[in-house]
Amino acid sequence: MKYVDINFSRPQTEIMRGVSIIFIMLHNLLHLYPGVLRESEFFYDFGAISKFGEILGSGNLLAAWENIISFLGWYGVPMFIFLSGFGLSKRYDGKPFETWAFIKRNWLKLVTLMSIGVFIFCVDQFITILSQEHPQGWKIFLNFLIPLTCLNDLVQFRLDSIPGVYWYFGLAFELYVIYALYLRIKSGGKVKNGSLLWGMTAICFIAVPFFWNWPFGFDPIKFQTYLRHNFVGWMLPFAAGIWIARNPRQPLWGVIALCIVSVALFVPSLYSVWSWQLTSIFAVVIIAGISIIFSKIPVFGRFWIWTGQLSAYLFVAHPIVRHLSRFWTFGDPDLMPVSVTCMLYVIAVFLAAILYRIALRSVKAFLKLS
Repeated sequence: MKYVDINFSRPQTEIMRGVSIIFIMLHNLLHLYPGVLRESEFFYDFGAISKFGEILGSGNLLAAWENIISFLGWYGVPMFIFLSGFGLSKRYDGKPFETWAFIKRNWLKLVTLMSIGVFIFCVDQFITILSQEHPQGWKIFLNFLIPLTCLNDLVQFRLDSIPGVYWYFGLAFELYVIYALYLRIKSGGKVKNGSLLWGMTAICFIAVPFFWNWPFGFDPIKFQTYLRHNFVGWMLPFAAGIWIARNPRQPLWGVIALCIVSVALFVPSLYSVWSWQLTSIFAVVIIAGISIIFSKIPVFGRFWIWTGQLSAYLFVAHPIVRHLSRFWTFGDPDLMPVSVTCMLYVIAVFLAAILYRIALRSVKAFLKLS
């Protein structure tokens, strides 16, 4: 039997990040357009999935590209979560480790990364409140500041905080804590058999669809949204990343079968709330395959590697550009074609990300942070 080692190289993981962040950026931009098909990563929407099936069935996919990217773009998120689990396991399993120092260090890293973005949003909101009456008044500032605790996903039953995409930092912090406390292989310890890892994942996997049909008069969308903002909704790709890092040697036939199944069942799996959760894994496999192909093309691959290296700054910068897009012609296809808007938006986000990185390095140097 032939085996293959799934030890993703650093350039390959950077390309995966680069492809994923572009999907996320366009997904969040296209949601500004009225009438564009949307799928929320936070709750199961069968109506939107049915419309997506109709679009695919029409055969005119090029004309409907904005609906497809808007609908599927959020699948870049599970790729980031998979890479987080993969990277943590590769870096820390079986090595000397100080749990609380690790948690503190990563909390500070997340807070520092989003701090300038939160400050910009607060300044913008301050100007808005001074210039016109805001329906939520000064209380809106709480929505901006809560993400700096990295506990925003836990303390808010349904996350309505602005900037919305910064919810991810709270999720990332939860996953760091869970890995450090429960899932890490201790120094000198034996490789774990995965019972705790997959036991936790199974419970989380069952919880999300169970509450989709909550039978006791509770709002299922509200609670499912809460679960999907927290680690419960994302344990599957995180666990998969850890497992692959610990078990890179896999039979070739199994890898080929997984690739075929991921491509063949990605769309059909959308039509059930239970199999919908598997689409995250299918998306990870598909994006990983695309990224490996990109890595074989020298010039093209270098661009995506650079994009992946910039992905953290693209992530924190793109909601700022999107928020300030109200001063542009975004959202009005009669004034500017969607394709042109997307191109200008991507360029603007890249410029903002580069400036953000420079500003953050200056702040860290001033505060003497590593």
